[in-house]
Amino acid sequence: HLDIHSKDITIKSRAFQTAKLQVINFHINGILNIEQSAFFWMRTKQLRSVKFPIVVQLIIDGKFGNYALAGYRPPIPAIHRNAFEYRFEGESSIEILQYCKRCSNLCQFWKW
Repeated sequence: HLDIHSKDITIKSRAFQTAKLQVINFHINGILNIEQSAFFWMRTKQLRSVKFPIVVQLIIDGKFGNYALAGYRPPIPAIHRNAFEYRFEGESSIEILQYCKRCSNLCQFWKW
């Protein structure tokens, strides 16, 4: 179980190299920058839950525009599409990988 209490965090490539992590909780108002393979060698099928900040869910749900007011837009996270990818033996959780890839694409569109 990993609780990340930092509100503004960058997780570098290969920062976490464990196969035992099952739950990751980010700060509810966190500003994320998660690089490629940040959770390296992690058997993501064992990873049951990743609770992302609210802004990530707003982007995924298509509601981020409701909170992007003139003169103020919440910071957009940078989540690499392969942040959680485990490349061997088919050990990646499809649900987590698809969520990260979708979020990565949508965040890039919002930055554009």
